[in-house]
Amino acid sequence: MGSVPQADWICLYKQLLRSASQFPQYNYREFFKRRIRDHFTAAVKNNDISKAEFHAKCQELLQVIRRQSTLYQSYPVSKLVVERKSRDKESTR
Repeated sequence: MGSVPQADWICLYKQLLRSASQFPQYNYREFFKRRIRDHFTAAVKNNDISKAEFHAKCQELLQVIRRQSTLYQSYPVSKLVVERKSRDKESTR
C-alpha cells in the first residue's frame, strides 16, 4: 500500500481488530470490526487519499478505539442473546 511497508499495514490492521474486539458490547464490537474491514478494503481500491495519510488516520483511529473500549469496559453490561453460548441457553431453560 505505498510508502509504508506491508508488514506495518498488516500489524496495524490486526491491532485495530484486536482493539475493536475488546469492546464488551456486542453491537459496538461488531460495528468497529466491520468498519475497519470496510475502510481497508476501500483504501486498497481508492487512490484519492495518500497511503501515508490513511496510515496516520488509522493510527489515530487505533488510539480512539483503545480509549473507548477502556471506557466501555468500566461499565458492566449483560450479554445479549446473540452472545450467549449454547450451555448458557440450556441453563436458562
